[in-house]
Amino acid sequence: MKVKHFKFQDSIPFSEIEMQINAFLNSSQVKEVIDIKFNVSVRHSDRYTADETETTYLILYK
Repeated sequence: MKVKHFKFQDSIPFSEIEMQINAFLNSSQVKEVIDIKFNVSVRHSDRYTADETETTYLILYK
């Protein structure tokens, strides 16, 4: 089993997030998707301004 993380600022449109994740899922690296999870948005004031957050998507695959 392998793990792939995607992190996106919440200001990025979901269509862009979906496009990037689907491109990975359709790549030759992914033979089988085991699960896709995402966490709640968290604030990273050290990387972004105080009102920006990001969401992490976790893909478990073979």
